[in-house]
Amino acid sequence: MPTFKTLRLGPIDGSTCDTLGLDNNPVSRFRYEQDCVDYLAVDVSCDKLYLGVSSLSETDTPRHITLFPNPIEDQVRVTFHDYLPSQASIHIYSIKGELLQASMLTSTSQLIDLHSLTSGVYLYEVRDGSEILKRVRS
Repeated sequence: MPTFKTLRLGPIDGSTCDTLGLDNNPVSRFRYEQDCVDYLAVDVSCDKLYLGVSSLSETDTPRHITLFPNPIEDQVRVTFHDYLPSQASIHIYSIKGELLQASMLTSTSQLIDLHSLTSGVYLYEVRDGSEILKRVRS
């Protein structure tokens, strides 16, 4: 029975077969500062980095905000995927447009209790202060 060589598929850096010239080796890019008093000690710090659009003017870009699960039973998770709100809230309306519940959103992903609502179809708005970020209304 003949045997076939198993070839590793994909680019191999530095190989003559690597015609794309891509660098597949991961490289971390960070810096550090040494302590001035003890040169063997390195100061350690951790930071969170939030990426998003920062502008003084309003943008017409729709925000990626999801509500899960759908249909909702007793709770819904509201998640901001590309936006860091400062004074966010969600407003739940009846199909007639009556405000039924307003809840503050204090994080980028939060559970909202909706057990007081009866089964039916509801509309909602997600706001940050007075700006409407997402609206599902008739």
